[in-house]
Amino acid sequence: MIKRSTWIVLAIFVILVAAAILIQRTTNETELVEPTPTIQLVQPLLYDLGSSALTWIQFTDAEGNLVEVERESASAAWLVVGESEETSDSFRIGSIAGQLLTMQAMTTFETALGIEVVGLDAPAYTITMMTSAGEEIVTTVGNLTAIGSGYYIQVNDGDVMVVAKLVLDEILGILTEPPLLATPTPEVTETAVPELETTPTP
Repeated sequence: MIKRSTWIVLAIFVILVAAAILIQRTTNETELVEPTPTIQLVQPLLYDLGSSALTWIQFTDAEGNLVEVERESASAAWLVVGESEETSDSFRIGSIAGQLLTMQAMTTFETALGIEVVGLDAPAYTITMMTSAGEEIVTTVGNLTAIGSGYYIQVNDGDVMVVAKLVLDEILGILTEPPLLATPTPEVTETAVPELETTPTP
C-alpha cells in the first residue's frame, strides 16, 4: 500500500511537469509571432525627371536679381550664362543642381490652400528649369512657415508643399554669391629700361 505522503509527492511532480510543458508551449508560440514592422514615411522628392537631365536653370528674386546657368548636355560643364568655362564655377553649379533634384517635401497640402495666404501669389523667389527633353519646370517660393523652419513652395501649379529652409537657403545663395571663379591677377613683368648714353662735355 502506497503511503499518503508518496501520493502527495507524486501529485506535486505531475503538476510541475504539466506547468513546464505549458510554459514551453507558450514560449514557442511567442517566438512564432513576428513583430510588426515600423512603417517610416518617406518624404517625396519634388522633381521626377526620369531619364532627362537639367540643361538650364534660372534663379530670380522679388528684387529683380537674376542668375542663369546652362550646359550643352548632361556630361558637359555648367556655365554661368554670359561667362566662360574659365570664369564659371562648374563644380558649385553642379552641386546646387544636385541639391535641387534631391530636395524633399516636408509637408504636402493635398487640399486647396490659398496661394495668397502663403505668399505664392507674389513669390519671393522663382526657380525655372529646362530639361534635356524640353520640359520646363517652374518652382515658386513663398513665405516662411509660422515656426520659420520651411518655405511654402509650388511646382508647376501643383499642390502647395513645404521644404526645409536650410536646404533651400543654400540653393538660393547663388543669387547673392554667383558661382564665378576668381580671375587670376596677371603677373607684372619688369621691362628693362635702356641706359641713356651721355656725351662727355668738352
